[in-house]
Amino acid sequence: MQVKWVEQEIKVYVDYLKFQRQYSLHTTKQYQEELLHFSYFIQENRENKVLAEIEIIDINTYLFSMHITHNKQTRAKKLSILRGFFQYFVEQGILVDNPCQYIELPKQEKKLPRIIETSEIDNLLYELLQTTHKFGVRDIALVAILF
Repeated sequence: MQVKWVEQEIKVYVDYLKFQRQYSLHTTKQYQEELLHFSYFIQENRENKVLAEIEIIDINTYLFSMHITHNKQTRAKKLSILRGFFQYFVEQGILVDNPCQYIELPKQEKKLPRIIETSEIDNLLYELLQTTHKFGVRDIALVAILF
């Protein structure tokens, strides 16, 4: 399967990340794989568009296609990679606009902290009381203040 804009543009961007931005080999490989995945999606679903023809609807369609199979964090990472890719070519004067510019990142779920049970605090204080090292009294005072 031959993609019109994959070979040159992705290589140029990945080289930029490696040599100018000093990204790790693992990170640049991940970026390259994601950009290739996106380019295959464009070829199969969006009528073989070239880089300059990619629009916001193409990006939204790509992200929506992963709505069920990928979590919000993964979709946000993919969008971030695409934003950087298109922004690079805007800065180079190859593209006029970044099609990812106005797409919002998926809202991340906020996890509540786990509550420490009273019995766990009691066990911690008991263990601290059993210690004989020189910072034992300090550690007990800190735990007592915190809980």
